[in-house]
Amino acid sequence: MARVRVLAVLVVLLAGCVAPDQRPNGPSSVPSMSPTPAPTATSPASSAEAPSLGPTLSTTAPTGPSWTPRPSEPLLYGSAIRPIVAELNVRDGPSLAAKSWGVVTPKNVLVVNVLQFFEADGYRWYRGTVVSATGELPDLPEIEPSVGEPLTGWIAVAKGANAYVERLAPRCPSSIDLWNVAAMLESELLACFGDDSIVLEGVFGCGGCGGDIPGTYEPAWLAHPFGFGFGLLSVAPLSAGRWGALVGHAPPTGPAEPPQGSIIRVRGHFDDESATTCEIALPLPGDPSDAPALVPVDQASATLLCRQRFVVESYEILGTDPDFILG
Repeated sequence: MARVRVLAVLVVLLAGCVAPDQRPNGPSSVPSMSPTPAPTATSPASSAEAPSLGPTLSTTAPTGPSWTPRPSEPLLYGSAIRPIVAELNVRDGPSLAAKSWGVVTPKNVLVVNVLQFFEADGYRWYRGTVVSATGELPDLPEIEPSVGEPLTGWIAVAKGANAYVERLAPRCPSSIDLWNVAAMLESELLACFGDDSIVLEGVFGCGGCGGDIPGTYEPAWLAHPFGFGFGLLSVAPLSAGRWGALVGHAPPTGPAEPPQGSIIRVRGHFDDESATTCEIALPLPGDPSDAPALVPVDQASATLLCRQRFVVESYEILGTDPDFILG
């Protein structure tokens, strides 16, 4: 582990997606559904002053100056992207034959929110949701602005060596605290913190969080979205309609869970070395069946997802949140 940074709890917010400028009219084929890496790109980052935390938790003073982000990953999952061509179709599936729901332009920012990506009709396809109509993400610690009914679908991000989108540079905050970290994307957390140990304070547990996510995840403690082996670190509502939560992942030999509702100080890191062992299989996007077939995710994407997980090293109990509700 490299240097230690201190914060006061976290959250990852996502969004985004789209398709190509030329919008060809010729015949199209059914996508092969065979994953292939996507291109990378960069753009300017931004930061902002963070408000103080509410009464439930103590705050931690900002630590250290801003730093240089790590290089971008070649895969786009969890990243903010924008078109670099006049228009891109947003389609119902990863194919030119799929229905177009609309178009996006360089004024639109999308967040890639599906792990799988595909090659079809000579294009490379990712799925995401439009989160901004200004060409930028908001300065931290603001969350994504409202763009009305979100446009979600598949876009062609490249054809061969010709890229149709660029990746926005990670917003690495100079003031590391709950408000800033809560507004960062998974790709930003990995790019900004790398494998450095960080210290977070929060309430262990999250009443009402969770759900059923089909798929197979190995090792489950790291790959599964709900982090079997530890659990959720959360905070009281931060503002109207906004709250923060981060999933902690702990190996079988790691620390056991504290009691629900405990206020804890946790040390952990991203980019764990076990990420290279991750194996994930998911239903194909849009499969409507009750028992969909599971298709293995390519190794590079599975590894990237696991590198974005927060792995708990240790914690101490600071107290109990009297307002915690066990959901």
